Amino acid sequence: MTDAMLDPQGEETTLEIPNLPEALEAIDGYQIESALVGLASINGELLEPRVDQPERYAASRLALTEADKRGRSEFVKPWMERLGMDTIDHPLATIGILKGSNPELAPVVVISHTDSVPRADMYDGDVGVVGGITAIEALQSSDVTLKRTVMVVSVTGEESSRFGMALFGSKGLFLGLTGQELALKDADGVSMAEAVGEENIDRVKRPLFGPVGDELPTPHAVIELHVEQNDSLEKAGLDLGVVEAIAAPVRFAAKIGETPLEVEPASKPFNSFLEIAAQGKADHSGATPMGEASRADGLVASAELMMSLMAAAGDSLRIGAVTIDDQAINKIPGCVRTTVRLEADTQQELDQLEVQLIGAIDRSNAAKNSVRGGRFDENPFSVNMVPPSEAGDFYSPEINNRYNDLFKAVVQTKTTAERVGQGTVGTIGTVKCVDGVLDVGVDVRGIEKAPRDDAIKDIKHHASGVIFGKALSGSGDPVSLDQRLVVQVKRIIDSNDLGSSIVMPSAAGHDAQNAARAGIPTVMIFVPSENGVAHNPEAYTSPEHLQKGVQALTASVAMFANQ
Repeated sequence: MTDAMLDPQGEETTLEIPNLPEALEAIDGYQIESALVGLASINGELLEPRVDQPERYAASRLALTEADKRGRSEFVKPWMERLGMDTIDHPLATIGILKGSNPELAPVVVISHTDSVPRADMYDGDVGVVGGITAIEALQSSDVTLKRTVMVVSVTGEESSRFGMALFGSKGLFLGLTGQELALKDADGVSMAEAVGEENIDRVKRPLFGPVGDELPTPHAVIELHVEQNDSLEKAGLDLGVVEAIAAPVRFAAKIGETPLEVEPASKPFNSFLEIAAQGKADHSGATPMGEASRADGLVASAELMMSLMAAAGDSLRIGAVTIDDQAINKIPGCVRTTVRLEADTQQELDQLEVQLIGAIDRSNAAKNSVRGGRFDENPFSVNMVPPSEAGDFYSPEINNRYNDLFKAVVQTKTTAERVGQGTVGTIGTVKCVDGVLDVGVDVRGIEKAPRDDAIKDIKHHASGVIFGKALSGSGDPVSLDQRLVVQVKRIIDSNDLGSSIVMPSAAGHDAQNAARAGIPTVMIFVPSENGVAHNPEAYTSPEHLQKGVQALTASVAMFANQ
């Protein structure tokens, strides 16, 4: 097969790759889906089958946990070895190496991640690793000669869910981790250094890949295949996207309240305990555009409702806790539950408070139901009585002021990102109450740096009562990918008739951006996400689109490896 490419001066040339058509023909989307199911089953939660997914799992492999390591040691590595690939066990990755006919040439690297957010989908990251190994299998089975060595890298630490730092695995591989980054701790107080292993600290502080790395040479090219985690390809009716730039987040750990509060019982004789739930839809905080046509943010919905309830009930309502199911800083809150205590001097007053609260919830449901094209399901708000023994702690009255500051900050983050626009998104994804002090995770990102930074300034200015710390590790600026590789991949998709495609930016961060930051030529390929759902077990990419994506990856690898 003849593939279009560019020479170093940018002129279009051709490259003959014998047997490549047979390799592309050997790729089967249903086999790719089956492999994704096998990987997701490792520590995954088996879900009810669907017509288009007879077997499916909610993946759960947080970075550097035993489940994460098992995914690589029990699934990824054995598959690589069955194909005759040499393997390297790095503290941050499992690497499969297929030696080329001229191993002195700089290698081609295929990278993606196999760690996940809590209760994740089967596609995020895994598509790129499964796709990379599938590409090697197809090229081998069809006897496609590769001059350059090809490496498939299954990296961990792409998600920020455990240590609050995204992309730390690829940063370690391409740039090296700092002592400050390794000191980051998870919710149980385990540091990244402890999770990596003290014996591996020096190894992860220096890059694996050159020019300053001392284990593997600087790659000729890095390529990543990933699900889009957005619905722009689907809406446009396109099969593939070639990514030319990647957005980057700025994340903050913020506090509301500086001093602990005392637990305080009800001050009035009649009281009841209620749980108010807002059923949103978990999704990727970076890739999902603002607005209710794209987002069903359960925390935003809760904030708007609770501010109205607090204004109406005054001192008769005390907030106990706000809980986000499976929360993560890079995940739009799905189901959010708020416990409240109603207090009254008489049973009649208490009954009236309950009636008023239920009426307000009914009106909020009606308002959400009236939004045309919105992502919320019908009647997203519900309320249930809670036994006093299960209601948890209620602090002194100051807690209401702190929660009110939280709710205002949640809404302000949303409205600021919507006003600034230009691809800017903003999300408060985590909330934790410790002795009455609220710890909050804020994520603001964009494809363009200036509007993103303007949004951050505006949020900080208006979020009264919120104490913002320094930007968390993993924050950074948007990254441009190698435009020469972008043109090459687009042309190879077109010349091989692999589907309709477009050159586009990525609103979410990816491991590829750390390779680009290290000065290595880098490119990405996107496949569609049905309805744009991501970071959610309901995410889905069809076998047809998986097949097209892996074919595009395979053809690109063959071209890069023979340059």
